[in-house]
Amino acid sequence: MVEIKERIYYSVGKVALAIARSDGEIDASEMGVLNRIIAQTEKEHTVDLTLIYNTFEWFENSDYAIEQLVIEGIQNFHLGDDYLTPKLAKCFKYLLIEVAKSQPPITGEDDLSLTKFLDFIELKKLQKTRSKSN
Repeated sequence: MVEIKERIYYSVGKVALAIARSDGEIDASEMGVLNRIIAQTEKEHTVDLTLIYNTFEWFENSDYAIEQLVIEGIQNFHLGDDYLTPKLAKCFKYLLIEVAKSQPPITGEDDLSLTKFLDFIELKKLQKTRSKSN
């Protein structure tokens, strides 16, 4: 069972998978980028991102459609977004953009999945900023 706080990591794993899968297959370069950035981020920011990678692996062989992964990713993210920090938001954005760039070209479906999720993260950051200033 995924805890509420872990929902944001779980959702990023699903969206990363959607992006990697959008060109028809998951390539070694996408897996390599995912592993490298997770390890780098964990070291630099002392945060555990294992659930992102585990989620990616759990759903890798599933029949989930790309759109479904993104929608569920956003829904799951929303459940744990109280735990989103500016540092995590930056890490998540970087991770997803790098996965998208790792297997050129960036397809329309890559771009759509990435844009939907990044727009959602930006909206959450804006809402938090506004609620803190009130």
